[in-house]
Amino acid sequence: MEFAYINDEFMPAEKVDPLLLDRGLFFGDGVYDFVRSYNGRIFALERHLDRFARSLEDIYITGIDLDKVKDDIIKAYKRAEIPDCGIYFHITRGRAPRSYLWDETELEPSFFLSLAPIEHYREIKAAGVKVISHKDLRWKCRYIKSLNLLPNVMAKHAASLKGCDDAVLYDKDVITEGASSTFFAIYDDTLVTHPQDENIIAGITRDFVISICDHAGLRLIERPIKTSEILDADEMFFAATSKDVLAIVEYNGNPISGGKPGPKTRRLEVLFSELTRHKDNLT
Repeated sequence: MEFAYINDEFMPAEKVDPLLLDRGLFFGDGVYDFVRSYNGRIFALERHLDRFARSLEDIYITGIDLDKVKDDIIKAYKRAEIPDCGIYFHITRGRAPRSYLWDETELEPSFFLSLAPIEHYREIKAAGVKVISHKDLRWKCRYIKSLNLLPNVMAKHAASLKGCDDAVLYDKDVITEGASSTFFAIYDDTLVTHPQDENIIAGITRDFVISICDHAGLRLIERPIKTSEILDADEMFFAATSKDVLAIVEYNGNPISGGKPGPKTRRLEVLFSELTRHKDNLT
């Protein structure tokens, strides 16, 4: 007979809440995504679902009806009646006794979704954010939006302990990305970001920023950014679904762009805001 001990209560294993037996809890065995809405319309939902499908495939979770996932997201969003909303959703491999191996025939994937009003970051955007650099401790398949986010959590915690807002991650001598966002640097009239590969998330906002950079008078170069050259940048910013385009004004205590959001970053903010109102990007 198997037993469990949960918060001072001893019980037979069959009495345990099934939610506590999910492989997502035991192993982080699942993937997630996050979308947001603007003024009552969900932005870039199809792109996020495409990425979500790739992540599911990469960890061998099969048989998911993505049309139903889409319908569930839209249905929940309409019921919540939150015009500017952040929508988090994930799928785990399912519930089963703890074991590294699994039998697909005995598992039913679990779907979870939550909705909440999203911060507009108006004051933060006006001031920009302060960041530290932090070693990238994530696994080697960073392009998968896995539930395993402890390294990201620890990087952000390290930043908060130093009175900063976020962290820029580096692997050896190369900047990879932010702890929860794509990292961009501007050198003169050149926008630089890490090339899309297994070392970074396939950022949806990243792709939109790249698509508008020429309208901001910037040429794009995708290449590794060395830690030794980072302070030569004229401007820096994050790009993420939750933040849009967010200027970095301090890096490891060094002011960037005079300690305020730079003009090119501001221009990209405006251009991105216009994209969020384009009907082709809205659901």
